[in-house]
Amino acid sequence: MERAEFELDPELIDYIKKRKKDFRLSTTCSGSVILPVDLKKPKDTDIRIDIDGNTLYISQFQAKYIKRLTRDMVYDAEVQVSGSYCRYSN
Repeated sequence: MERAEFELDPELIDYIKKRKKDFRLSTTCSGSVILPVDLKKPKDTDIRIDIDGNTLYISQFQAKYIKRLTRDMVYDAEVQVSGSYCRYSN
């Protein structure tokens, strides 16, 4: 797959750096969500973006449609959805 260009919001970059772990953007029934890789394992076909020693994996299927990644796409375990789902589902 050809490497796509993505815009990463500074808040998302800071979030990943502070947590010092890898994350993956994947598809769920409630839309695109960024999850820690201990919840959603990366696949060999994922695009990899290095963020200060951590990796943000992007599903090849999401890469076709997503160009900008934001902090509100991160899964919130307390409400069990991403912030973007909460914002658009009300």
